[in-house]
Amino acid sequence: MTYPRWDPEGSAKEPTVRLLAWITSICMFSTAVVTQAEVVDVIIVAGQSNAVGAAHPDYVLEQSRPYCAPNEDVRYCFWVHEQVYTDGWTHLRPIGGYSFGVEMMMGYTFKEAAPNRNLAMMKYAYNGVSLACEWNPNGCTQNGTLQLFEGLKQWMNTYRIMIENEGDTCNFAGLAWIQGESDMMAEWQAVMYKDLMTQFIDDIRVHANNPDMPVVMALVNPTASGFNWVDLIHEGMHEIAANDSKVATATCRDLPLRSDNIHFAADSAIWLGGRLADSLMAMDLFNTTSAPPPVPTCPGDFNGDGTVGATDILLVINNWGICP
Repeated sequence: MTYPRWDPEGSAKEPTVRLLAWITSICMFSTAVVTQAEVVDVIIVAGQSNAVGAAHPDYVLEQSRPYCAPNEDVRYCFWVHEQVYTDGWTHLRPIGGYSFGVEMMMGYTFKEAAPNRNLAMMKYAYNGVSLACEWNPNGCTQNGTLQLFEGLKQWMNTYRIMIENEGDTCNFAGLAWIQGESDMMAEWQAVMYKDLMTQFIDDIRVHANNPDMPVVMALVNPTASGFNWVDLIHEGMHEIAANDSKVATATCRDLPLRSDNIHFAADSAIWLGGRLADSLMAMDLFNTTSAPPPVPTCPGDFNGDGTVGATDILLVINNWGICP
């Protein structure tokens, strides 16, 4: 591009006219403000039955009931059991009006801590599945086996596109993992859990385009007979967290279980949701300790203040200077 040059003798009238016309065009838009897309922070809840959740608002303590109520300030989408899912974003609420998991308290906790954030909860879970097979990031060769890892990535794509179609930006901010019960029933599954979970975290961060995405793993603790490898699974989770500052664990040993001694009681879903949310925020879920993003600019906004005005014109003239 050839820039007009200032000629004090008036011998370059045409370039000067072009300069004045260009400055005039800037002045016409001096009050224009750059429109910035909203960033939607999506927190994923994934795993098996305790991630699915089956708590009922009628069975929680009185002080917990406000956290079971629909929350219109937080977006929500879910996929459970292939049959129950949302075609688009709705607001955070118990599924069917009566069934919820940790996502309810997580949503309330996040919104209380970050009221100005645009928040969304995404749940993807299935009963009775293992990391060794159905959730295996490498896939599973058994005929008819669910490919949940690939399914999660596909639904992440779907929900991301929905957000982008609204003109907003999707940020997969964090993951709460509530799984391990099925793998605690067989030694061969428990032995490989740490390596598979490490790969799972690495791969899902790549797909989320967030290499430092915080991940918190619930230390699920079934006490029914047959769950012989609880400690081995927990050891693997602790080791992963020890080697990655953006991974944490949340204890469940003190949380009451139902009569089956496997699944969380209703209030436990509330309490665990708070723990998971606190753990994610402790790992800077919303990047509040990093430098603020640069102010978006548009053509003519040379000082980056989000507007095109007289200061930008003066910067242009100052940079071009007076030609000899």
